Amino acid sequence: MRQKSTYIRGLVLLTAFLLLSLYHNSFAQNWCISGHTYSRDGNGDENFGYTVAIAGNYAIVGSPKEEFDETGGGKLSKAGAVYFYQKDNSGKWELMQKLVAPDRRKEDYFGHSVDIFEDYAIIGAFRKDDPYSRAKDVGAVYICQLGSDGKWEVVQEIFASDKAKNAQFGQSVNISGNNILVGAWKEKEDQNSRNSIDNAGAAYVFTKSFFFSGWSQSQKIVSPERSKDDFFGESVSISGNTMLIGASYHDEGNLNEAGAVYAYTNTYWGNWSFINKLEPSDRTEKGHFGHSISIFNDYALIGSYGDDKDINGENPVKGAGSASLFKNFTNKGWELSQKIVSENRTESDWFGWAVSLTSTNAFIGSPRKAILNTDNNLIPEAGAVSIFKNSGTGELNLVKMLSLQEPRKGDQWGFSLAYLLWLLRP
Repeated sequence: MRQKSTYIRGLVLLTAFLLLSLYHNSFAQNWCISGHTYSRDGNGDENFGYTVAIAGNYAIVGSPKEEFDETGGGKLSKAGAVYFYQKDNSGKWELMQKLVAPDRRKEDYFGHSVDIFEDYAIIGAFRKDDPYSRAKDVGAVYICQLGSDGKWEVVQEIFASDKAKNAQFGQSVNISGNNILVGAWKEKEDQNSRNSIDNAGAAYVFTKSFFFSGWSQSQKIVSPERSKDDFFGESVSISGNTMLIGASYHDEGNLNEAGAVYAYTNTYWGNWSFINKLEPSDRTEKGHFGHSISIFNDYALIGSYGDDKDINGENPVKGAGSASLFKNFTNKGWELSQKIVSENRTESDWFGWAVSLTSTNAFIGSPRKAILNTDNNLIPEAGAVSIFKNSGTGELNLVKMLSLQEPRKGDQWGFSLAYLLWLLRP
């Protein structure tokens, strides 16, 4: 039997969150690392930077293993915290505040997932126990709002309507407009709270009310082909009337953990309906297609960090990874447009672990890629980010691969990606 309890994200220590800036002229794009920041109160094991989201001049950084509260006291193992940053007029990022859950408890992992949209931020605490029944790992999501005083505060805590032990609601979160999408990748039951299947997974839609202040659950979504250990809801992405939900452990035929992504559209009645299943050009056992997803308008970029084949489905390199670009066609659904691999594929790069798509560029992380340092020594798992530019016809072409100037073993740079969209305009 496949062992999925040792999910790799829980093993990663990411200590730095870095930003990229774009310098553009009519001839080329020149990218460099413009800055970095660290947790000011960290002990090196708080997983600062495990998740990152940026919108406008605000950024939120998750630190799901953080032990201390805003004052530096109240030690609780792995209770978690998030840090809000604001970009000033000179382009410098400054820490606004540290925020913890108002009802924090040990091993909540507050900050395991984060997203931000306009003046709202959402924060997942996927290991939170039910405050009433004490059921383990039910999971919760906190909705924060930016106040007139410039402070972020929790305005609502949401749970699944059928919250269940070990469902881990809040494994993934995404917000767009009046909709919040939350993954509960270990949820057992279907949309009618029946037909229990271990780790089949689910996703929940919450909609902002027009009549009162707050968000309420409007729909529970499960895979159209749900099966054991799919972990549907591992990754989620929503943009306007489109949502994509990943199940990177889904088996395809005799290919274990090949992965799949499912597309949904919002109807006029407010219900989300299944459109089609997104599939790579060539499946790989343990390819984990759908581990990462990013939507921008009618395009979606999907990572498959375990894929071992090149763009022609040949020359296998174990764990080199890939990403696939899809386009959404009216009345036809999503279709594969392009498969992308690293320019110098090596074993266990995990190219595609993280992806980010904008109007002009795509960014793909390879957190386990080995990088040469200034002494020409190969540093294992230093990590890299590959930057691609939209050709104008929808095809993505490599611009540059970036890595840290002084890489260290296990940095795993490229584990989380978030970029300021207005910096990316041509």
